[in-house]
Amino acid sequence: MLNKLKENFFKYLTLNFTLVLLFAAIRIFEQFVFNFFQTVSFSPIKLIGYGLDFDSLFVASCCVIFLVPFLMITLLNARIALMFIRVLLFLIFIVHISITQFFFSSLTLLDSTFFFFSLKEVSHIISSESSNFHIYTWAMLALFIGLGIWLLLIKPTKMFTNKRIQIISFILFPIFSFLIIKSLKVITPSQNRFDSFLEYQLANNKEFYFIKSYALDKENKKKFANIKPESLRESINRYHLSHQFFSFSNNEYPLVHNEDYENPLGCYFPESNKKPNVVYIIVESLSSSFCGSSTYLGQLTPFLDSLINKSLYWNNFLSNAEHTYGALPNILGSLPFAAERGFINNMNGIYPVHNSLISLLNQNKYKTRFLYGGWGGYDHTQDFIKYNQVGYLLTEDKFNKAKFKKVEKGKGNMDLSWGYNDKDLFRQGFDIIDSDKSTEPYFNTYLTLSLHPPYNIITKDYNKIYLEKYLVKHGIDGDKKKELMNYADGILSVLFTDDALKEFFENYKKRKDFNNTIFVITGDHNMYLLPIKNQLETYRVPLIIYSPMLKESRIFPAVSFHSDITPSIIGLLQHNFKVNFPKEKHWLGRGLDTSSVFRINNEMPLSVFSGNYSNYIGKNYLLFDKQLYTVDKDLNIYPASNEAIRREFLQKLEDFSIINLWTCANNKIIPKY
Repeated sequence: MLNKLKENFFKYLTLNFTLVLLFAAIRIFEQFVFNFFQTVSFSPIKLIGYGLDFDSLFVASCCVIFLVPFLMITLLNARIALMFIRVLLFLIFIVHISITQFFFSSLTLLDSTFFFFSLKEVSHIISSESSNFHIYTWAMLALFIGLGIWLLLIKPTKMFTNKRIQIISFILFPIFSFLIIKSLKVITPSQNRFDSFLEYQLANNKEFYFIKSYALDKENKKKFANIKPESLRESINRYHLSHQFFSFSNNEYPLVHNEDYENPLGCYFPESNKKPNVVYIIVESLSSSFCGSSTYLGQLTPFLDSLINKSLYWNNFLSNAEHTYGALPNILGSLPFAAERGFINNMNGIYPVHNSLISLLNQNKYKTRFLYGGWGGYDHTQDFIKYNQVGYLLTEDKFNKAKFKKVEKGKGNMDLSWGYNDKDLFRQGFDIIDSDKSTEPYFNTYLTLSLHPPYNIITKDYNKIYLEKYLVKHGIDGDKKKELMNYADGILSVLFTDDALKEFFENYKKRKDFNNTIFVITGDHNMYLLPIKNQLETYRVPLIIYSPMLKESRIFPAVSFHSDITPSIIGLLQHNFKVNFPKEKHWLGRGLDTSSVFRINNEMPLSVFSGNYSNYIGKNYLLFDKQLYTVDKDLNIYPASNEAIRREFLQKLEDFSIINLWTCANNKIIPKY
């Protein structure tokens, strides 16, 4: 019996060591893909080293966890035990290849939000993004699967046959197991060590990243699943006390307040009885890293930068969430985040009663339109917009297919792409507006797509030669030029989108309604491809408010958020243009801060993946993953040791999480009148 256990034990070690080698081969291939096909430049040695460390830790953890059941089965039948572990390790290998494939196609690590995607959404992601895959990548992945079948399921296991190696293994395995268990406290690397979010993702073991995400979600759900009435009351009281600039008016609906609207934008616009048109342009991945007056990656949006000189501009502006599904509810409705994949995905498109700028302007006889070049079912985008009773909804299925073709750079017509590019979106938008002969004012919201990874829905004339000429023309050379060329796909998409916006405004200037229109331009979140200087950079996007009606242009260094936009636009429309709005509101945002000095006067939780609020910002401090930082006027962050502020922010995060989940789950955002 002991001989049987001993023999199978060494076969077990051999199979686990084989899995480590297979993970290592995929890790090296992954670097090959990103260095040669994705046109990005990373330090292969550094990232392969990090990756192999965490991949090896994952396989070693599996080795320790599965050892006892393997040995127990061995006592019953050695051959069945060996077959069991071969199949189990092969399945782990297939899972690893599958989520590596997901990462290749989406440039995003799989996290617990996977459980909240529908099969149709998963299919959309795979078909839209994997179409950019090179045939060599598919061939290599097929080769790895074949190699895994041979090494794990077929080939005899004869690695640990040397007596000396066996003795050493017996001695070291208990020590090794103890160290593995100790190491499981840190299963993902610190994001601080990397220059970009993409680098951070590359360094992670994909299984550990998913497990950590799932565990955090489960922990939060357990924590807030059964909120006691007294805990809810205490959280509401603390929330109300810390938001005394709001006049809370309904204890049953803890977010409802009824103070008069402030009008921070009013002094920059004339007063008139003629209602203005309002146009929101939410630009995919538009970041202050490369757009505006505070860039550090070079001048990559010359048109938008020129528009800023004629606009009201917030150079320290932040999104409330780091993914697109957080943008629409925050920008249009200043709403709580709900759970899982944000408010927009609440209960698969079943929403608690709420207001938005769309629904409120509908009541004021505005024409409302939402224009998007992609599939409306993704992230329940069209469900959210339809709930708010938009007058006209454009998604890819309504495009004029005789006039516009979905394309991928260098591939021509591609029905499997993410959607229509930004130039075609704006052109189709003009066709829709022109076909409507109504004289009523309108509110149009554009959601763009060209800056969505894998950055391939731009025209083929935006190529590396074009980028080289652009960089030379704008005096970007040396190391900066070399760095930007390494991110060619993303940078070219930025240039394309900027040109699309230039064309959009040139055409708008020819319209009679141009002089009576207010344009609000922002990004949904940062671009994950490019290097970021710190964790806060993930949220840093520009806010540009432009209109021919503006009395002057100004730059505001004070920090504001997506959720501050709509309250301020409503205040402007109410005070300057006599548009009527109900007094009771549920906005989380206080309104745009137009202070001429840097400050973080508005406090706000910042959301990460799934339904988690783990960051909080205010009082010139940032709480990030339970660590406190000070924030300077350039949004650089530095470790801080103010324990009182740290505890205060942790409490505010918990209070908001309770209120957020309770109001959304119990339909207590605002009463239905």
